[in-house]
Amino acid sequence: MATTSERRGGLSCYVHVQLPGQETVVPAARFQLEVLADGSRIGRLRYGERYLARPDAVALDPAQLPLSRQVHEVSGGSGLPPALVDAGPDDWGRRLIAQGPGPAAGSPGTDSPGLGPLDAALGLAMPVVEACGALSFAATTQIQPGHFQGRPAHELPALAGDAQALASGRDLASARRLALISGWSLASTRPKVTVSDGGSAWVAVLPATDALAGAPDRLRLRQATLELARRCGLDVAPTRLMVLGGQSCLLVRRPDREARPGGWLRHLWLSGRTLIAAPGEAAASVAAGEDGVTGSGLAGTGGEDRRRWSWLLLADGLRRWSTRPGRDCRELFRRMAFCAAVSAVNLGPRSQGLVHRDEGWRLAPVLDLAADRILDTSRRELAMVIGDHGRLASRANLVSRAGRFGLERPEAEAIVDEVVGGVGQWQACFAAVGVPAVDRAWIAPAMLPACFFLAPG
Repeated sequence: MATTSERRGGLSCYVHVQLPGQETVVPAARFQLEVLADGSRIGRLRYGERYLARPDAVALDPAQLPLSRQVHEVSGGSGLPPALVDAGPDDWGRRLIAQGPGPAAGSPGTDSPGLGPLDAALGLAMPVVEACGALSFAATTQIQPGHFQGRPAHELPALAGDAQALASGRDLASARRLALISGWSLASTRPKVTVSDGGSAWVAVLPATDALAGAPDRLRLRQATLELARRCGLDVAPTRLMVLGGQSCLLVRRPDREARPGGWLRHLWLSGRTLIAAPGEAAASVAAGEDGVTGSGLAGTGGEDRRRWSWLLLADGLRRWSTRPGRDCRELFRRMAFCAAVSAVNLGPRSQGLVHRDEGWRLAPVLDLAADRILDTSRRELAMVIGDHGRLASRANLVSRAGRFGLERPEAEAIVDEVVGGVGQWQACFAAVGVPAVDRAWIAPAMLPACFFLAPG
């Protein structure tokens, strides 16, 4: 049974949503992807009349896909609305899906004879409960979402072994392969799985399958950076480390899942990449990740134009859609300052997100953050624009556009000083997390480089 329907040279599927505060999943819209003769793509989404008539209907994306009877059209790139891509699998998940057919959403227990563009991009072969946010995709208006269970945390050693097997080219049964698919773009090229533990849903980022002997423990360094961010006043999701076969495994609690008696709520999610998208702009090729991004890069892989990658545009989006824009913009500014202070130069807009809860859209907690080791101390640039001097990671540039975050310059300077003071204690923080001295020496060039304090030249 094919998971997508062919229509006039295109592919289509139905978009389902779990309604806010409810366990009810309903069809919300129909999406059609048309592939033109020259290979370009046009995507069209239209909400269903029954969905629009519901008093509890919510827009899948308040900016690009507002509730209306019109056909929402996007063009360029993948032809997919960014909000839909946010709900699909990440780089790791797409690789697993591409390895072979699996049960399709809405058709449990069946195999698809082949995978089309929507199958991999939107995860029609992915278990519904693992998807990011509250959206699901199916070939029909009927769907069997089931209840989120997640793998118990004690199965992580076996799951890590399965990831190693896949990386080595060995095949796995469909059910075991799909268990490793996650909708989150955390550490997007790393294998990961959603587990349930202590009444919460967690993304477990598994040890690297290609780690070299003696290499720094990057997941422990990541956990230490997240703990340092907490100490600097950032809103960070709960995280913890497990050790699997002598290697670290990082668990991050998912903000889009909430346990209720007898079931789970799935909350809508939009990435920062969606928040800054231009009107009518499709997501870039979904084969492109954010790993390995350099601060000066503008033209991304997969056709993505990174000139819109901007902390300032993220702040603009929060002012439009957050139910608490003042608080969220202030938090975003603190995150930007922290990234500059620890040389988190590869952090793109998908590292930020909005989650929809009872009160509406809010800035989600920090889920992923890593300092980057750079030896050149003459200049550092972040992946996103900071202020008047572009991506330059300096104290002066951080406060140059404070007003875009709703801050007076003295307020912004005070926040930067707080962050600098906190990052100055990084050695003690990293030691407390168990980062060995050799790894602390390796990452030291990332912390408060001299160029951070220089005036732009």
